[in-house]
Amino acid sequence: VVELPYVLKDSSDFLYQIHKFNLCQSDKISNIILVSWDIVAMFPSIDNAMGLQACEDLLKKRDVLFPSTTSILEATRITFENNISFFNNVAYVQNNGTAMGPHNACSYADIAMHPIDVIINSNEDFTIALWCRFKDDIFCPWVMGIEKLHEFHAWINTLHPKIKFTMNFAEDTSEGIEYLDTRVYIKDSLIHTTLYTKPSDTHAYLNPNSCHPKHVCTNIPQGVAKRIKRICSEE
Repeated sequence: VVELPYVLKDSSDFLYQIHKFNLCQSDKISNIILVSWDIVAMFPSIDNAMGLQACEDLLKKRDVLFPSTTSILEATRITFENNISFFNNVAYVQNNGTAMGPHNACSYADIAMHPIDVIINSNEDFTIALWCRFKDDIFCPWVMGIEKLHEFHAWINTLHPKIKFTMNFAEDTSEGIEYLDTRVYIKDSLIHTTLYTKPSDTHAYLNPNSCHPKHVCTNIPQGVAKRIKRICSEE
């Protein structure tokens, strides 16, 4: 959702935001606390009324109002009201939030969270140097000290009764924190990134003896190398 200023497209977009921050905010990096937040059960926790209102507000800003805002909202509402699942031969209907599987779920969740992103970044009591959100994962280099950080965390958990944030921050900025597929750390007054993989990652790749076309297998090392080169800011 490119129209939303606080939403990341992918990890490459995140790296670009870090690059811009290093260029523009280098004077603040020495006092930074690296922080990440997770929105607890974001998809099923989004209130339907809040989400539909956010969608309507954004749809009305289109240059071309076709399909009509009313028809898009009605289609979205239908997906909410008919989200049916089965367990032990019993049918259940989800009566709030969205499932994670539908094609529109990620875009809808980003749009629904946008008003909260705006409120967070508009509060003059707190200085938000950078606010990056990829779905339910948020990164923020905090510049106001530890006490203000805990105050901020308590405040954002009051913004909506169903939207709650858990927080993780780095006590040692040289060790850093994990965000998406990166580890973010501070060195020489700059924010750096390196590759991060979860402990459960087996690093299993396609067997070269499989029946895939040869170029698929030969391109895997190149793709892996490009990813490492892109993410690691130090040689």
